[in-house]
Amino acid sequence: MKILFLPLAFIVSSLICKAQVFTISHQPNKYSIEDEQVLSQGKLKPVYFNFRRRQLKDDQQKTIQPLAFLHLCRTINDSAIQMQVARYDAFTKDKERLGAIALLGGFSAIGLFGSAAATAASGAQGNEVLTGSLVCLGVVGLLAIPAAAIYSSIPHQKRKAVLFQDLPIAYNQYVELQP
Repeated sequence: MKILFLPLAFIVSSLICKAQVFTISHQPNKYSIEDEQVLSQGKLKPVYFNFRRRQLKDDQQKTIQPLAFLHLCRTINDSAIQMQVARYDAFTKDKERLGAIALLGGFSAIGLFGSAAATAASGAQGNEVLTGSLVCLGVVGLLAIPAAAIYSSIPHQKRKAVLFQDLPIAYNQYVELQP
């Protein structure tokens, strides 16, 4: 039974990944014309931010897309800005790791519950301890999913704090020091 679940899980996950790549590659450009004016490399303008609303605006109160702002900050050669971009990338990597942990917890729970069912169905004497152990480990794997999901909200909130608060502050200091 678990031999059937593992290839099925890989097929479903590969289809999901291909669907995500397809939708991302066929989306229209997220950078608007207003962002091109604000984020042009000629003369950098200060960015005003509202952390509660998670908004970035220019001096004419036009909204700036956060990913466009992040892309601009990646191109600026300043140590403070690059440190904030590195923090953002580190929190993103932590969030991805926790997502992988939740996914592996789900796969292990399915496999362990399947193994417990197969062991119980075999009906051999003395399998009660093995079946109980597999069910216990399956429950632990199942509980790892919400625990990882809850814990992944911490890097997500820190990513947003960097993008909508710390990075604009470092960017504005850089813009003020430029001639």
